Amino acid sequence: MLTDSIDIRQLRYFIAVAEARSFTRAAQVLNVAQPALSNQVRRLEEALNCQLLRRTGRGAELTADGQLVLARAQDVLAAMARLRDGLRPEETAGAITLGLPMTVSPILSHVLMSRIGERAPRISLRLAEGMSVFLAEWLAEGRLDAAILFGNQHHPRIIARPITVEPLCLVGPRDAFPPGTEVPVARLADYPLILPSRQNALHQIILQAALVQGVDLTIRYELDVVGEILHGVLRRDGFAILAPIAFAAALERDDISFARLVDPEVQRVWAWAERAGAAGGAALARVRDMAVELLQQRTRESMTLAGLAKP
Repeated sequence: MLTDSIDIRQLRYFIAVAEARSFTRAAQVLNVAQPALSNQVRRLEEALNCQLLRRTGRGAELTADGQLVLARAQDVLAAMARLRDGLRPEETAGAITLGLPMTVSPILSHVLMSRIGERAPRISLRLAEGMSVFLAEWLAEGRLDAAILFGNQHHPRIIARPITVEPLCLVGPRDAFPPGTEVPVARLADYPLILPSRQNALHQIILQAALVQGVDLTIRYELDVVGEILHGVLRRDGFAILAPIAFAAALERDDISFARLVDPEVQRVWAWAERAGAAGGAALARVRDMAVELLQQRTRESMTLAGLAKP
């Protein structure tokens, strides 16, 4: 069988390179010689009969096959961690500090703490809320054990892996957009906007999309509280640009309407981030599995409600 020639070390090494986007950085994180690391990745590619990584001038990037294998490899290691914890539950204990962005903290925090209490009562979970840019700094400084970040937050001392992707939408009052409306990015100049502050990673994603299209945005207000942004939309102070997970509750109440941004589609990526070289342990792995599962679940539910879920 094909899997007879694949071992866990090959998967671990491949994941490390993919997350670090560099053979050199991955070797440093794993504390192994770079030739040995490259050899294991090459053996994995030979076993799967495909190229997983492409070397570039800046490091390494995933091929299309590599992206698929990365997701499957992460699932395999996560399943093994759950198996280990099930056999040795006494190891699933410890104190974990997790950073959550302000966008998802109200949606995840209470449910996550409840699940930890039910499934891993020996884990003491502390949650810290903040903007993604600050969470990345706190994580790099060792003030956090892990964080959920926007995928555009990069730091040399942080290793992040994608969790889920969401489309961004233009959100307006309930009568602003009929169902199924799409708005090209080039037309964003027609809408006065209420955006997060310029330090916010979401603001940077929106600004970059507008710059690429040569669009001058009309930013009426900058607010870093999603609830206040939506209140501004309800008061007809302006339009917001948010992902479905942020406006799903208001949509369900029929308070707002939305249009999907297209030409091009604008997306945000959520990522699970840990400090490079830090020893995570069973407790952190357990928190990671539950937090990732919960965020993916909430994302699917909100996209389904908005009619944006892929079949």
